[in-house]
Amino acid sequence: MEPLVITNLGGPLTRKNTGDVNSGLAKFSPSWGYDPYSKPGNLTWLEQPTSILTGVIFPAMKQRTESNINYIYAIGSNNNLYRVTVNSTSNPDVDSPSVISNMGGSADTYVRGGGMTFYGSTEKIFLGGDDRVQVVNFNGSSPSVIGTMIADSPRPMVNFLGKIYFGNGANIGEIDSGETITTAAKLNPALPSGLVINDLDITPNGNYLQITASRTNSLDAIGGTPADTSSFNATDSFKFYWNGIDASYSTQETHTGVVLTANLAKGNDNYTFGYDHSGTGIFSGPEKKVSLPDVLNPMPNAVFSSGNMMGFVAPEYERSATRFRTGVFHYGQFDDETPHGLYRLARQNASLANDTVVAAAVNVSSHMYQPSQFGLITNIAGTGKIYYSTNELPSVTGTNIQKVWRFRTVPTETNSIMAGVYETQTQLFSKKIKVPEVRIYTEPLIGGNDFVIDLIGSGRSVMAGGSQRFQVATGSVATGTDMVHFNPGMAPTYALGVRITNSSVTGVANWTVNKIEVDYDSGGK
Repeated sequence: MEPLVITNLGGPLTRKNTGDVNSGLAKFSPSWGYDPYSKPGNLTWLEQPTSILTGVIFPAMKQRTESNINYIYAIGSNNNLYRVTVNSTSNPDVDSPSVISNMGGSADTYVRGGGMTFYGSTEKIFLGGDDRVQVVNFNGSSPSVIGTMIADSPRPMVNFLGKIYFGNGANIGEIDSGETITTAAKLNPALPSGLVINDLDITPNGNYLQITASRTNSLDAIGGTPADTSSFNATDSFKFYWNGIDASYSTQETHTGVVLTANLAKGNDNYTFGYDHSGTGIFSGPEKKVSLPDVLNPMPNAVFSSGNMMGFVAPEYERSATRFRTGVFHYGQFDDETPHGLYRLARQNASLANDTVVAAAVNVSSHMYQPSQFGLITNIAGTGKIYYSTNELPSVTGTNIQKVWRFRTVPTETNSIMAGVYETQTQLFSKKIKVPEVRIYTEPLIGGNDFVIDLIGSGRSVMAGGSQRFQVATGSVATGTDMVHFNPGMAPTYALGVRITNSSVTGVANWTVNKIEVDYDSGGK
């Protein structure tokens, strides 16, 4: 029989476990960490996240360019104002945080996530916390409270029609060019009683302020105890649209039995995250586009745009270990050579504690080269990367571990790659088959490359006798090899999938799969 040939690799996630082994789709549960964009159709890997700050959570972050230097401004859970130097003229990865101010008498909490925006003829930083709205200069001077709002409330902030608008319970507040709150209740009438505004956006056409609201106040960027489970109630949510002129909102979109928490409006897309009866989903208007089993809704400040893609970072439950870990996702279509869909770029277990929550994430910079005369290492002037902030929670007692991370979404060949997994759909046969040989065609392998090939059967698990590990230089595989093979000793099966697990997690040892061939013969009824 002709072998099964797999040349379509590195595609989006699917919850359909059975299908064509060469569909290019990756099983939702096990697959993560592969690079879907750099080599379309091939299988290669992304680099590991790197911690750039420990001991603080960033509930809100925002990018700003100053004198050709890229910075991220962030408010810390310790009420310090931070500036992270992203790059310099000679180094694309400075990633150095510094404290520029302590808010002092302006201190607030950011359990609900808060908000941040830049505004004014001479720009300043405006912050929204659980209870207050504040302003501070970019050098950290003159922090001050400009208003005390409805307590313990999400405080999303956005610039619209030359003013700042922020969430305030079931209404929005307004800040004008005089840096004063002109009103804390702009809408008259307000939103229906009992609603809480979770997120604010500008519609893609720029005509409306979009207000995402639910009948629950359950956003928790910090991971406090006891847990607020009201977000899992089958209550109603709404998206209201206000033109900035009328006394109140112009129209609304109703989501029955769904709790909406975060929204991203970009280009022609307007995506919303919410809980329905099956858990987290991504909605476009009233239509559910993606189901995300075992994933918690991302915080509004942990959703971002990256070109054609929507990115988000959120806790993801690992059933086998009964813990939450961090998941980094993209959704959309990167370009015409990559399929539209959901991609899990990274999974990250808590480093010392048990569970993780994610407070915020922001797209930081893009991958770019410059001529050699600028003296940049390997000519890289910018790296494609995001920052995200996590809080690791102990299982019972102990100390929380708070960190800010850098994660490159484009490999640089300067960092260790992740222990990622790619698993094809499982193909079904009308009769049982036996597999005498499997061949993996790669780009020439280098010392340190280390990977495992598993054959997956009808039980969605690795079949006995269906695994082989390949270690370059330290094992049986010579440097420069571009095809490896093995002869499985497994029983006949009517279902067959292939799982590739990267084990090259130390040193700079990325590698690429171009093709997999699986020989098979009749194995009985």
